[in-house]
Formats: sequence, C-alpha cells, structure tokens
Amino acid sequence: MVVADRHTQDKTRKRYRNRIISRWQGLGMRDLAADWKKWNSAERLLAVILVLVLIGLPLRVLIAGAPL
Repeated sequence: MVVADRHTQDKTRKRYRNRIISRWQGLGMRDLAADWKKWNSAERLLAVILVLVLIGLPLRVLIAGAPL
C-alpha cells in the first residue's frame, strides 16, 4: 500500500477542489458555490433537506404508488 505524505495529499485535494470548481464555473454554477460559502449551517441544512424532499417525494410516488 502506498501512503502519500501530507504535502502530496494537500496538493491532491487542492487539485481536485479546483477541478470541481472549474467544472461548476463551466456549468454556470459559480454563484451557487459562492452563495453556499456565505450561508450559515442552518441555511445549508435547509437547502439539503429541500433537495432531498424534492427528490424523495416523486420517488415515493413512483415506487410505492402512494398518493402525496
């Protein structure tokens, strides 16, 4: 097993983060990334819950056939 030193791990993390950010910028999501950094933890939690609900409700209807 190869274990990278801390310096190499930090470079790899920064490279990965920069690649993700550049991909977001290409998709026009730079504002979302900037806003996400400005939000406090309660606002982030609310956003995550909202997304999960928006995904979960249609799946519930499709899978279980249950009414809303």
